[in-house]
Amino acid sequence: MGWTAAEAREKIGEEHARVRMLLAEAERLSDGRTPRAFVEAIVSLRRFLALHNFNEEALLLPLLENGGPRSSKLAQRMIEEHKAEHIALRNLLSSNDPDELAGALPDLATKLRHHLAEEERTFLDTRLLGAKAEVG
Repeated sequence: MGWTAAEAREKIGEEHARVRMLLAEAERLSDGRTPRAFVEAIVSLRRFLALHNFNEEALLLPLLENGGPRSSKLAQRMIEEHKAEHIALRNLLSSNDPDELAGALPDLATKLRHHLAEEERTFLDTRLLGAKAEVG
């Protein structure tokens, strides 16, 4: 079964809500009282982001690539931003020191929230994806 643009937008929107929830959980646990739970929250965030980025690229890239020059440029930007996210998360997790992880989290959180908001303004725009386009 293929995905309509509306279904893809809904799925990705739900995933964005989950990313925000996981990020908030990591921030809540970054106070140093439960270092193991904090590290586990960061690992969960990284795993879900990997799945989310895969889903975004599988669902949205075909819609964007068929949407004309502006859409194609946005598709390329999405890929580049996902690579940058992956590198930032990998670098963040290269440390096992909860204090170091907690120190790096605010910058990562700001960037992730900005990225999600930007995607919601651009990549999930009905005018850009079209209301009836289908994937898969």
